[in-house]
Amino acid sequence: MGRICSEYASGQHFLRATYEVDGEALRLNLTAQSDADTILNLCHPPYTNLSGVQSISDHRLQIFADRNLPSEAALIPTGQLADVAGSRFDFRKATRLPEGPFNNTCCLHKMP
Repeated sequence: MGRICSEYASGQHFLRATYEVDGEALRLNLTAQSDADTILNLCHPPYTNLSGVQSISDHRLQIFADRNLPSEAALIPTGQLADVAGSRFDFRKATRLPEGPFNNTCCLHKMP
């Protein structure tokens, strides 16, 4: 279950995460119910080490997104859209992971 920040989310919450294998894909469905009007953004941080070695510095990441949502210091998106071209968030082609942690919301588009 995820963490609910009571500063932004009021009421009681019921969260459900369902994993499903669909051919060669792993699908995650996230749902939530609340007994009060609230702001809720469900996400899953996929911290997965696919190679089994201690470091992920040689992993490559590809995300089909031309834009992202910049965040403020508290990691809440500002509502603006930013182009990823030339930025540290440009993963349109398989790219080695950047140094240090990064937290980003990508605006996905259809695969080529």
